[in-house]
Amino acid sequence: ITLYGTMKFNIRENPIPEITLSIDRVEGDYVYVAVDVTQNPSLSGLVLTLDYDNSALTFEGFERGEVFSTLQFDYTNTDQGYSADPFRFYWEHTVNTLDTGRLLMLKFKINENVSGGVYPITMSYEPTTDAVYIDEIGNIAYTGLHIIGAQLPIGEIYYWNEEIEDVADIAVECPQGMPADTVLRIEVVTSSVEIPKEQIQSQIAPNMELKATYTIDLLRNEQKVQPDGTLTIKIKLTEAQLLCSDLRIYHVDDNKNMTFYESKVENGYIIFHTDHLSYWAIVGDVPDMYIGSMGIFAPTNAPIVIISFALLAISCMAFCLILIAQRKHWLMEKSNQKGENNT
Repeated sequence: ITLYGTMKFNIRENPIPEITLSIDRVEGDYVYVAVDVTQNPSLSGLVLTLDYDNSALTFEGFERGEVFSTLQFDYTNTDQGYSADPFRFYWEHTVNTLDTGRLLMLKFKINENVSGGVYPITMSYEPTTDAVYIDEIGNIAYTGLHIIGAQLPIGEIYYWNEEIEDVADIAVECPQGMPADTVLRIEVVTSSVEIPKEQIQSQIAPNMELKATYTIDLLRNEQKVQPDGTLTIKIKLTEAQLLCSDLRIYHVDDNKNMTFYESKVENGYIIFHTDHLSYWAIVGDVPDMYIGSMGIFAPTNAPIVIISFALLAISCMAFCLILIAQRKHWLMEKSNQKGENNT
């Protein structure tokens, strides 16, 4: 028999229970992942499906925590053991529980020859069946879940490259490597971290100006980290910056004091080395006017050059008008001669 129709589900969206997975510890090739109920307005039943990359990890077992100890508990129990896919955990009761705390401790083994990278370990659920509570009038109702997964870094990372379209392109190399979950974050802060022109000219040279200022940071779990050794940083230069004959890199501290760093320009990048990260400024001389792919560029302190260019443009326009007038005159004379010949 085939039945057709629809079913309506009211799923609680706020407040909802929160399940958080986190790396508890790593012991050799074994990783222990804690599963905690960190928020619980009420639950009477729960089904969680384990999600992980089995090409990198092997699930080897679990221990129950103190949370939901009064609920009936079960889990996937087949001939495949802990390798069963999907592998699910089940909790069920006839009344609500408001418990929060440790739900499970999962044990994984890192597989041999696994590639370096960041591997997620999380849980999933079916919103219309897997999370329920008893509502105010005693009916079974459904609730959403907020599940926060864990990230397991395996191996190390040695290179990052981040781009902000049409604004910045920065690469960072770390020969000694950093944990695989380390990420690069860059930001252009030229307008917000203002360095007075007078400071640059008095500290560096009268013909120098600020070209760009960046924040360059490495982060783990949204926290800034510093490298254990030396980094190589490459910042892509713009057309205008490449016309400068003297480009320099300076570290800028919180008080806007500038410290010079040795650098070189190579293949369109300015390259330097450092053992810490923060604010970095490109300073350069004022180039001559040029016409590039983005249009006409001229230094702001060169009004004579701009006036000269304007006069040149006017002269070219006048010359073109003269040529047009001469050609028109020649065509008229030729037309008159042709008329006389016909008569």
